Amino acid sequence: MSTIVVKIGGSLLTHPELPRQLSHWLEGHERAALVVGGGEMIDAVRRWDAIHQLDPVRTHWRCVRMLRHTAELVADWLPAATLIETPHQFEAYRLEQPAGIYVVPPDTFYHLGSGDRLPCDWTTTSDSIAGLLARKLWASRMVLWKSCPLPEGLDLAAATARGIVDPVLADLIDGTIRTEWVRLE
Repeated sequence: MSTIVVKIGGSLLTHPELPRQLSHWLEGHERAALVVGGGEMIDAVRRWDAIHQLDPVRTHWRCVRMLRHTAELVADWLPAATLIETPHQFEAYRLEQPAGIYVVPPDTFYHLGSGDRLPCDWTTTSDSIAGLLARKLWASRMVLWKSCPLPEGLDLAAATARGIVDPVLADLIDGTIRTEWVRLE
């Protein structure tokens, strides 16, 4: 059984039901790796960038490191989950992929030394970073939790065209990883 990658939209972090609903949903999954978006924290950096025209590459990597905080928060909400702490732990996890629920901060698998080439600007969001994790774990399935309306039968191309996911994700997973959606209202 392969690991599924679950991307939790950062906008959901303020949803009062997220911890309960996520826990309930995860009960039916033997192997899951979670990536958490940045929500209001990253939105603040976007606002600072609009005012101060920050260096895009430095801002990108700063935001990647900031995602550790939201990952730790979600790991606290899920007592059965294991938080991956370091790149070394991630590599061991990637090779074994044991059963269980794992929260994977992006800086454990995507960093300056990882050799990955995602655009270092606002076109790359935590959606693409979750797609990168799915590739690294050889996942066949990625589930994206969102707060926005999700039309019936939504596919990745339509989600990209509607701005539901970033434009990098479709090229990154290139039809090799099935995408599914969960909307938390």
